[in-house]
Amino acid sequence: MRKSACSEPTRIDETDLLAYLAGEADADVRRHVETCTACQARAAALQAADMTLWQTAVRLDCPDLDTLLRIEAGLMPAAAWQPHIAACPHCQEVLQALAAAVTDTAVSPATQDTWSEKLHDGLRTAGRRLLEALPRPVPRAQLAFRGDETREWLYEVEAFQIVITVAEAVRGAGAWQITGQVLEAGVPVSDSLAVQLREQARVVAACSAEAFGLFELSDIPAGTYRLELEMAAAQLIVSDLIVP
Repeated sequence: MRKSACSEPTRIDETDLLAYLAGEADADVRRHVETCTACQARAAALQAADMTLWQTAVRLDCPDLDTLLRIEAGLMPAAAWQPHIAACPHCQEVLQALAAAVTDTAVSPATQDTWSEKLHDGLRTAGRRLLEALPRPVPRAQLAFRGDETREWLYEVEAFQIVITVAEAVRGAGAWQITGQVLEAGVPVSDSLAVQLREQARVVAACSAEAFGLFELSDIPAGTYRLELEMAAAQLIVSDLIVP
């Protein structure tokens, strides 16, 4: 099929077509484009090329996954990135995946696997592994603390061990203290460690680990929580941590 040609190819140039797409062309140009299939095709091609360039520019300007993780976790203010995120479908999708991954009740069974895969893929791209630690028997007797029983758990995943102790902060007050230590191959980790205790999406308590992978969270009400321990190379998750 022979393509139709523009009747005024020397008068209508790309500047005119871009003005038409932006709704800023003069009346003569609008009338011409609306009746010329050749110029309509050129305008459509320009629009597609412009969209491709825009998406590429936005994608190159995206914050890295670590930044998006910190924004979603509330560890970094979102204001500086808000204009970009508002205009970037990719970042919106990643943030939605992160929010869904930490808010189990907000994810339907049909989408849970999809969002989990997105989160795992993103973490792998950023060089950080997402590891869920599993409980193991504590190989020593539980200790006494202020006359009360101290509850102690050991969690393991790959070479990491997480020792967690839960004790009543003040007898009869109904508040609990969680202390813990993260080890790798039996040696306390030396990486900086960000610790968050979550009840679904809500952050109940947070701290940074002290030396030797030690951390402490105070004034914790009784309940079931998710403990997140973030290091440079891995994010360790303890699901269903029961207090007391």
